[in-house]
Amino acid sequence: MAVLSRLKPHCPKAFTPFLAAYWSLHDQAKASSSALDPDSVLKLQQAYDVYSAERDPAHGLFTSHFGKDWSDRFLHDFLFPASHPHDRLTRSDSLAPVQIGGWRWQPFLDQAIAALEPLAPEAYPVPRDFLEKHGSTGSKAKPVPVTTATWACSTPKLRQVRAACVEAGAAASVLNFVINPSCHFDLPFSGRSGDAPPTAICWPRSAASAERRRRPHARGLESADADL
Repeated sequence: MAVLSRLKPHCPKAFTPFLAAYWSLHDQAKASSSALDPDSVLKLQQAYDVYSAERDPAHGLFTSHFGKDWSDRFLHDFLFPASHPHDRLTRSDSLAPVQIGGWRWQPFLDQAIAALEPLAPEAYPVPRDFLEKHGSTGSKAKPVPVTTATWACSTPKLRQVRAACVEAGAAASVLNFVINPSCHFDLPFSGRSGDAPPTAICWPRSAASAERRRRPHARGLESADADL
């Protein structure tokens, strides 16, 4: 209370100059003068809302007083509207960009997609309800949003390239990236998952049957061998 008493006389003095400085910036601002393009700015604003909604300390208080339904709507529809589960990650097909707020693997997926662009990728058929999904984990008082999204394509030499993306705050953050080559080309199967060391399995078509006879216990790899 003593600290509040000391700060109270200064609050109006700090608040008014702060607003005045912002209005000054507002009057001087010009369209598209930012160092970042508008789409990048929008993504950062959305990421801020998602990050803040996941960690807002008032959500539990509102839930205890007014119920979870009202608290969730107040959080997503008013306080942080860009975090609304129904408004973000609206994707029409498997090539549509994946953007998950706070997802640590975003740069890795972006890099992989950029590398695929010269190969003229086509959308891989993915059921619409698999393109993205939103849920929650944790307690009723402190729910943790969970988002999963998929990205997938095919090229003349790659039967399927797919990424499974999961973000659940401290509970989980996953990128599972797999390349399944066409059976008509002598290419290896490749898999990457989260922060685990890269793994790659190569089964040249010319040696596949001989290797299977030499290692009959490797049944777990038969599905990869079938495509090579």
